[in-house]
Amino acid sequence: MRQNRIKIVVISLALVAIFINCKNDKINNSKEKIIDFNNAISSNSFLSDDSGIIKSVTFISLETNKECLISNISKCIEYNKNFFILSDDKLQIFSSTGKFVRRFGNKGNGPGEYLSLMDFAIDKVNKTVYIYDYIKNQIHKFTIDGKYISSFSVGYLASIDVVDNVLLAHPFNISGVEPNSLLFLNGQGDTLKSSKNYLKFNRTGELFLIPVSQPFYSYNSKSFFWQNNSDTIYSIDTKNLKVTPEYLLDNFNTFPIESFGNQAKYSENIKKYSMVTDIIETDKFIFMNHLINNKKQRIIFIKGNENILNLPYYSKNEPFKGNLLDSDFYWPSTTTDNSSVRLWSAI
Repeated sequence: MRQNRIKIVVISLALVAIFINCKNDKINNSKEKIIDFNNAISSNSFLSDDSGIIKSVTFISLETNKECLISNISKCIEYNKNFFILSDDKLQIFSSTGKFVRRFGNKGNGPGEYLSLMDFAIDKVNKTVYIYDYIKNQIHKFTIDGKYISSFSVGYLASIDVVDNVLLAHPFNISGVEPNSLLFLNGQGDTLKSSKNYLKFNRTGELFLIPVSQPFYSYNSKSFFWQNNSDTIYSIDTKNLKVTPEYLLDNFNTFPIESFGNQAKYSENIKKYSMVTDIIETDKFIFMNHLINNKKQRIIFIKGNENILNLPYYSKNEPFKGNLLDSDFYWPSTTTDNSSVRLWSAI
């Protein structure tokens, strides 16, 4: 029988890498940095041999046995020389060599048990793990060693994160009129503060769900928040419990907000407008997936000259022939310090 083998690609990112030297003369008097999509430069190559982005590549095959089989990975965090992997309603830890370490909790209705795992976050200060159960509308709290601590109830959430002992939660705007875009919670689930949701819409017709991309990412000891269909990326201040505009997506053709309340309008407008998903930032670059006119693209914002590199998106189902540096094979799934992690499966 053929089995999918999950592999993790760890890519060391070089610190010196700017491979387009066009000058951007646009003046920005506002505090947030401008990511101007008019500066996009098309390219058929993700990386060139002399680009300097990649310093080294390490392939890690994950252990496969009855206890730790995984298939589709929905989230991976590299922490304390281990990989925390959410896959198929299971949260598991693998070592830096791919050896299975442990699993958090089990399915069920008892204490510390879950019905559907949607997201998780790691509190690096207190060495605890928060797991969000979508069906129970609960967050389960574990020690980093996998011991159950407690659970508390929350509303429908799209994603969670933890920064400096503060739990961040992004509510799932199913109704279209969710009042909050971001919740600041303590370790017991109490709301410390909330940020208002300005992206509201009226639902008409049958209920349909639009996939929500990961709204949180971390870079350089800071956490960032981006709401689906927003043109602004915010930095998060957990000390003062506030968000500040950090980047503005300019000349970006966002969806009319009412499209999210009607499936027919959404299906029509997806052919006309743009959507950014899966934002990742490093010292030199910001990586984004870009859906434009119902076609996927890869976007790299180059901080040094504020230009944008526009690259093709290669489907996992389509074989690629040629140099892997000319594909998006090494496109990052997540980053840690100066390393990027790319997840893929092979048969």
